[in-house]
Amino acid sequence: MSPYSVTRVQNDEWTANLGMSTPGEITVRALDADGDVLAEEVFAPEWVRVGGSEQCGGPAEAGPVTLTVP
Repeated sequence: MSPYSVTRVQNDEWTANLGMSTPGEITVRALDADGDVLAEEVFAPEWVRVGGSEQCGGPAEAGPVTLTVP
């Protein structure tokens, strides 16, 4: 089971929870009902710490990314 979760916010908007991970790159992929890839793109999120401390780290957030599905 993946340590990550994705939740639908609106019809065309989703939010992803990556736990305490702050990867340098993420791949966002849109699939159809059969699992075929409709669109895929690699993004480099700009992470900002939103809790904890500079010494110990803490949770981080990144701004939105947009994947256009043709």
